[in-house]
Amino acid sequence: MEGPNKAGKTTIAKQIEQDFGFTYFRDRQFNKIKPELIEYVTYFMAISQLNLLKTLKENIIVDRFHATEWVYGNINRNYSNYKMWDIDRELAVMNVKLLYMTDSIENINERNGKDMSRYCKEFDYFFMLCKIDKLKANLNENEKIYKWIKNSL
Repeated sequence: MEGPNKAGKTTIAKQIEQDFGFTYFRDRQFNKIKPELIEYVTYFMAISQLNLLKTLKENIIVDRFHATEWVYGNINRNYSNYKMWDIDRELAVMNVKLLYMTDSIENINERNGKDMSRYCKEFDYFFMLCKIDKLKANLNENEKIYKWIKNSL
């Protein structure tokens, strides 16, 4: 599950967890990591999450993963973590699904209290190039999301 801040990722993830019995996983707290280490830490964290998916072989919702790091690394931390595209290729082979949560730029800006257009554009770009089976949706499209999930099971 990917998308800009306040797009509804956590809200829909918790609904899917409850309605489908999927395991919900979220662990993206980087505020205490030294800036010079963040690129390496985020890459190895993505590798750990990838290995978790390979090992458990069950339905898991990962709230933020490789696309988030690619977008926020580019914008907030001034580095391009192209290793995330390696993660993307591996996920595609594993038949992983990507739910890209978004909304109108006006709604996202309002919820965040700042201009998020650059983040939204970067997520759109990542989504366009991503090799994973994917769906772009917003919080008002639960029926569309649930149908997509059911067809994926």
